[in-house]
Amino acid sequence: MKYRDLCGNNVSVLGLGCMRLPEKKNADGKSVIDYERFAEMAEYAYENGVNYFDTAYMYHDYTSEIELGKALRQLGIRDKVYIADKLPPWNVNSKEDVLKVFEEQLQKTGLDYFDYYLLHNMSSEHWNNTIKKYDVMSVMRSLKESGRIRHLGFSFHDDLDAFKDIIDEGGEDFEFCQIQLNYADAASGFQAGLKGLEYAHLKGLDVIIMEPLRGGKLACPPEHVKEKLPEGKSAVEIGLDFLWDRPEVNLVLSGMSSMEQLKENIEYAKRAEPGMLTDAERAAVLEAGEAYNSGARVGCTGCAYCMPCSVSINIPEVFRLYNKQALEYSWETGQKDAYKNLEVKADSCVHCGKCTSHCPQNLEIPKLLKEAHISLS
Repeated sequence: MKYRDLCGNNVSVLGLGCMRLPEKKNADGKSVIDYERFAEMAEYAYENGVNYFDTAYMYHDYTSEIELGKALRQLGIRDKVYIADKLPPWNVNSKEDVLKVFEEQLQKTGLDYFDYYLLHNMSSEHWNNTIKKYDVMSVMRSLKESGRIRHLGFSFHDDLDAFKDIIDEGGEDFEFCQIQLNYADAASGFQAGLKGLEYAHLKGLDVIIMEPLRGGKLACPPEHVKEKLPEGKSAVEIGLDFLWDRPEVNLVLSGMSSMEQLKENIEYAKRAEPGMLTDAERAAVLEAGEAYNSGARVGCTGCAYCMPCSVSINIPEVFRLYNKQALEYSWETGQKDAYKNLEVKADSCVHCGKCTSHCPQNLEIPKLLKEAHISLS
């Protein structure tokens, strides 16, 4: 395993994200974390050098924190790894709510402190209407002073201007940030992008990368994208290498949902070095990203923040089929049949707006659902 500095700590270049853990069906038929498989993955990760685990309040229907804490206790590795958690802005409606949620997170994980704590899903709206409105930063400073937060940062989903504003206004309170970046997002103007990565580094912030494979979509890109990638490596490896190649990147998070994925990514991480790609390889990867964006209709990563839907539409699945239809140029086959088999179609949307307010990609979900229904019907 290779390591890089993150706020003064020696962290593995690969972090285990706990948003897409292995699942199973419980007695009621509901998908829940498969704890036995997750604990096995956590143990393998630790034994092979991964020392950074990232969770959040709402992951896996509010159970990710609980299962991660359970695994840490079972394996006896709490003091040997770094744990990151996040403050959900949608659960903060007063200054008092900040400490209330934080205490709940400590209780759920069974921890006394978090090594890294982030203001989750920052955007202009959340920064101005929650963080600044309720003076959240003063609570964060108090928690740092007491040692219950060791390092403070923020995760981000908005445009470059908003990213710069949050960094500038946050000032010395922030030590690091977490941004969505992959070769499809790099130069598209979507999210912070490469310019945001460079700006954060310039301002002295360490940078963690999330969604390195666009929610797994870049792991198996369509053929017209794959053919532009450099030869000799899998799509997953080149996608991760594109990020590890950058000296401004301190850590790459991957939401691995199987032991196979974990083992493969750990092998790739053993070769991770700044400057590992040639200029020609970097150019080819960026060209592949442009090809991907030319076909994708919806910038959905499948994070499921929009769920549950009030009328039970499987929003991520609808968008997956809608994008796949375009990316694979299969308007008349495949995706339409899969859509037909969905129990609730996209035209059942009642425009309640709940999904839109939680979407980290700021998608106009009701509008896009209507378009997807027309195309897939």
